[in-house]
Amino acid sequence: MQKFAYRHNLSVVVPLLDDNIALGWPFKFMPERNIVMPPAGRKFQALVNHVVYNRTVMDQIMEPQTVYITVIRDPQQHLLSSYTYFALNKDNKIGEDPKAYEIISLD
Repeated sequence: MQKFAYRHNLSVVVPLLDDNIALGWPFKFMPERNIVMPPAGRKFQALVNHVVYNRTVMDQIMEPQTVYITVIRDPQQHLLSSYTYFALNKDNKIGEDPKAYEIISLD
């Protein structure tokens, strides 16, 4: 998506901090705290980072007629990925052994 935006010269939402690709995720998206705002009178044409969807807020910063596309992950895999990414396993052994994932089931 980033390459598409670049090749088509679209204005892209940019995180305020260099190391923040999540635009506030998993918390509420607050453009004034999470992004470099566009020049006065302009709006963005692409947003390609992790963000909590909020149509009202996005309509304030995105061009009219914006098309919204998302990726929806399997909830169990998302939980496991977040658990590992945020190092929630640092105080226990879950996540160190791939077989440990088998104990979690949403079936």
